[in-house]
Amino acid sequence: MLIDRVHYNRYGTKESIVSPKPFGFQGDVIFSQNADGKTFTVRKDFIFITKSGKIIKIKDGFVTDLASIPSIFWTILPPFGTYTDPAIVHDWLYNHKGILNTTQGEYPPLTLIKSECDNIFLEGMIDTNTSIWKRDILYTGVKFGGYIAWHKKRPVVMIAPSNYSIAKLI
Repeated sequence: MLIDRVHYNRYGTKESIVSPKPFGFQGDVIFSQNADGKTFTVRKDFIFITKSGKIIKIKDGFVTDLASIPSIFWTILPPFGTYTDPAIVHDWLYNHKGILNTTQGEYPPLTLIKSECDNIFLEGMIDTNTSIWKRDILYTGVKFGGYIAWHKKRPVVMIAPSNYSIAKLI
């Protein structure tokens, strides 16, 4: 949280006016399980802002498998946890092969390479306080195991450049 300013309330007690954090997840991530029992659908748009200012908007209706962890490892790393929200962002980026663009097309596309998408996943896990050992395993998994998923043919993601107002996206 960022403290914008301090003021005194009606009782003379000092209070801080808090701004939302300038990066990380903005708003709630809401999704539901699909009938197949293996995939989930995002039920409300949400935004993730990277520390470098990239604004990534995940759209309502996006289908994900959450964290793509082989079922043999689910006892120690199930497909959901503190890393669920970052996994959805990562799936979105991979699904759109890192080609990012605004809905209206008023900005030229921004293209992220695979390693940048993987780093955004890591940044998201840090934002959601995923434990270091889980972050290391999951990040290593996408870094080395995401090659096949990355090279599938995909369409385009919506994103706004860092100087674009969040209010215009929501």
